[in-house]
Amino acid sequence: MCEIKKGARQGCPLFPRLFNVRAEEITKHRVFQRLGFKIGGERISDVCYADDHVLIAGTPNQLQIMMNV
Repeated sequence: MCEIKKGARQGCPLFPRLFNVRAEEITKHRVFQRLGFKIGGERISDVCYADDHVLIAGTPNQLQIMMNV
């Protein structure tokens, strides 16, 4: 890990892009591939929109596992 000395400023136009890049890395973890719900044959474990990210789990324990990744 690296030490974070400064964060993104409020309203920074680059932040939503950076957020999505990092969120994409996290959700490619194999835990996300086996949790969530199957809809139309496809497993859905998260939904991203702008700078929001929603995790979808079947039980509180599954959600905790996803948060620990």
